[in-house]
Amino acid sequence: MKKNRHIDFSQPMMQSYAAILLIMYQFYKILIRQLFPLLIIVLIQRKWMNVNRAMFFIIPFAAVGAIYGIVAFFRYRFYIKGGKLIVNKGVFKRSKVEIPLERIQSVNFEQNIIHRLFNVVRLNLDTAGSSKNELELHALDKGIAEALSHKVLSFKKKMSASIDKQEHFQERKKEEIFRLGFGQLIKVGLTENHIRSGGIILFFFIWLFDNLRDIGLDMYEKTEEYLPQAEVFLQSLFVVVLLLILFFLSSMAISMIRTVLQYYQLHMYRSAGGFIIRSGLLNKKENAAKDQKIQIFKWTQNLLQYWTGIYKLNLRQASSVQVSDKSSLRVIGLSQSDVVKSRNYVFRDFIDDIDRLEHESVNVYYFLRRFLIWSYLFIPFIFISFYIDSPVYPGYIIFLYAFVVLSTYFSFRKKRYAIGEEMISLRGGTFGNSQSLMAIYKIQSVRMRSTPFQRRRGLATLEIFSASGGIQIPEIKTHIANTIRDYILYKVERSRRNWM
Repeated sequence: MKKNRHIDFSQPMMQSYAAILLIMYQFYKILIRQLFPLLIIVLIQRKWMNVNRAMFFIIPFAAVGAIYGIVAFFRYRFYIKGGKLIVNKGVFKRSKVEIPLERIQSVNFEQNIIHRLFNVVRLNLDTAGSSKNELELHALDKGIAEALSHKVLSFKKKMSASIDKQEHFQERKKEEIFRLGFGQLIKVGLTENHIRSGGIILFFFIWLFDNLRDIGLDMYEKTEEYLPQAEVFLQSLFVVVLLLILFFLSSMAISMIRTVLQYYQLHMYRSAGGFIIRSGLLNKKENAAKDQKIQIFKWTQNLLQYWTGIYKLNLRQASSVQVSDKSSLRVIGLSQSDVVKSRNYVFRDFIDDIDRLEHESVNVYYFLRRFLIWSYLFIPFIFISFYIDSPVYPGYIIFLYAFVVLSTYFSFRKKRYAIGEEMISLRGGTFGNSQSLMAIYKIQSVRMRSTPFQRRRGLATLEIFSASGGIQIPEIKTHIANTIRDYILYKVERSRRNWM
């Protein structure tokens, strides 16, 4: 590694030859995604399928991808000059990208199966001020990638005289502070958000249904043929329960697969001034976050995770104007002590202030407004359902109405906020729990919003923004919102702390 650190980046360099395959892979993936409805037709209309016709499309398709990958590879050059990382690239249109090294906020590594086969890594460079990764190097030799990362961090070290020399990732040995074992990984997969996985199943079939109709296969006519039989089945409580169980098991399987793929061999390291997180089965990732770049520290629990004592941690760091998931680091399977330990690393100067926070409830109008909205939506359907020739439908709608009202009430009871001398805390959750912590000196703007219905009751919603998004304190008295806003702006104006 030390040998690699002396690589001369002032001369234009190429990526590893494995980048050709990865560029081709990205090209094919995008093209297949666009042509997916056509592929469905080919599978359904088997008479179209024969070897000659298939080869007529496959050979030109493969040739175009290969030519594109080779040209893109040889036209891609990068080097460092004058404190900037300069990249020349382009196939149909040549472009030159210049990134000042001091603007680079994070250097992250990824390895999928192809990367590991050729012992290379994908390097993602992110800056504060872009809506996505500023630069992506598809395939670099691991030693060169580590040397480039060290070069960037060393340059930032020289430019940041106010930061202690010990607060740099590469200067001290990494200390492991959390490891997700395989048993705990399975436990996390079983307690994941299965509703979201179920939504993936539903949206896939809706998307497939609409695409088949758009390309000339009228699925609505075929559906209407079986609609009477489906209604008879749905009137049976046993069938409905069986379908719900199958749907739940499918959702659980998707959650489990997604969890294992994303968080396999998850390790969380402490490296003097920040965190390094590694995880992934097929696509290994290594992401880093400095404490001073972390804007919002948030932990969450759904109901299953609450029962099993599992926490999910989200570290939202300054990264871009349009905050994306890539600017957030997620760690799952933590215990309460792990969350507290991580929190104390990030806010080590404000631990006493956090311990003294006293949380206040939001106004009851938070619940009443949502209760009225749901009532306006459900009550007409409840009355209409009694005129349908089925005693089951009213029961379904009443059950769903009671569920959403109960969820709204729980959300109201758990929505609480606290303003300390240096910290802001927002608690929430519906059946689970969550808490967001934000240091006041990192706040960039505060906005007070009040609808006509809120103004009649002397209420307002306070929106507090940082470089990684924001939090909302809803339905509080207007004079309290004004006081909080003025206090935050005063503290930000007086602060001389540096979070960049």
